[in-house]
Amino acid sequence: MVLDLGIVLLEIKKLQEEGVSTKNLVISEKAHIIMPYHFTMDDYQENLKGDKKIGTTRRGIGPAYMDKVARQGIRLMDLLAWQPFLEKLDYNLREKNEIFRRAGLPLIEGEIKERLIADFAIYREQIAPYVGETIYLVNEALAAGQKLLFEGAQGSMLDLDHGTYPFVTSSNTVAAGSCTGVGIGPTRIDKVLGVAKAYCTRVGEGPFPTELKDETGDNLRNWGNEFGVTTGRTRRVGWFDSVVVRYSALVNGMTDLCLTKLDILDKLPEIKVCTGYSQTGHIVTKCPARWRNWPNSSRFTKHCPVGCPTPQPVAALLICRKTRKNMCCAWRSSAACRFLWWLWGRTASRLLYGVICFNQVFGPLQGKQFDNKIKY
Repeated sequence: MVLDLGIVLLEIKKLQEEGVSTKNLVISEKAHIIMPYHFTMDDYQENLKGDKKIGTTRRGIGPAYMDKVARQGIRLMDLLAWQPFLEKLDYNLREKNEIFRRAGLPLIEGEIKERLIADFAIYREQIAPYVGETIYLVNEALAAGQKLLFEGAQGSMLDLDHGTYPFVTSSNTVAAGSCTGVGIGPTRIDKVLGVAKAYCTRVGEGPFPTELKDETGDNLRNWGNEFGVTTGRTRRVGWFDSVVVRYSALVNGMTDLCLTKLDILDKLPEIKVCTGYSQTGHIVTKCPARWRNWPNSSRFTKHCPVGCPTPQPVAALLICRKTRKNMCCAWRSSAACRFLWWLWGRTASRLLYGVICFNQVFGPLQGKQFDNKIKY
């Protein structure tokens, strides 16, 4: 875990101003700190890549993880102890300034270094009440029978090991990352809830087979307010990709799936669901390991007319394959579909689309791992 102390303290202040108590907030003393020179390194490295850039946020996250892996990162416990912070800062600045000197970048020395130390002395006082030992705190809560919820910050395809490398983040974003990040054993996880939008989005560079670069994509982006929360960057938008979500279900050991933003699709006359990639004359239904092998735009999709306005056997075509019989019976009849359309309006089409997506994700995976765990 890495964090920007300036941003963390600003968020704490905003919560307090809105009347939200932060007295129960505990941040691990083992968390690594994003330092000012990490921002410079991030910007410099991204610029060096030219047209092969990854599309990072340039917030210093990658370089902070580099120092962590190099065993020279500065942790919150170092900041609170202060002397270890100063010693590690001196070492890191010697190394970083050498790189900056060769690259023609401003050095962090003299008054700039003194100002940095003064800023972190203030951060130290402000963050101290929230820093603690979280491993025992979490495990003792589990031992007491309390229910804990661990939330992931980014999508599975941004996972450092299992995502679309190198267009990924610098940490493990899959469910297993909660074990190493929090400090609990894998046997403590009893449920994994996946969250996916009714369409796909991506920020930054990297493969995106179902990407929409037309008016439909622009509309989905605006209707869904698809802009980065912290950076404001425009998100790339595309159709629901069941190949990617199915892969995510595998690498996360997903037990449940929550499909969001179904209402965003209401204005579209037709919705598409990606069930595979068209590649060199055949259909691929697995995510390629090498990002260059991902198809750029070609894809194999099935269509779902919004609202089922005509008695087409859409449900029978899309849902019946490897789906539970009781669900099939409810949707095989186009009359039933029309009845729900009359009774619930667009709720029927949203439900139909949701079942289609669930079937495409979990249908091929039913077996020991997923049997009796699929919920509609």
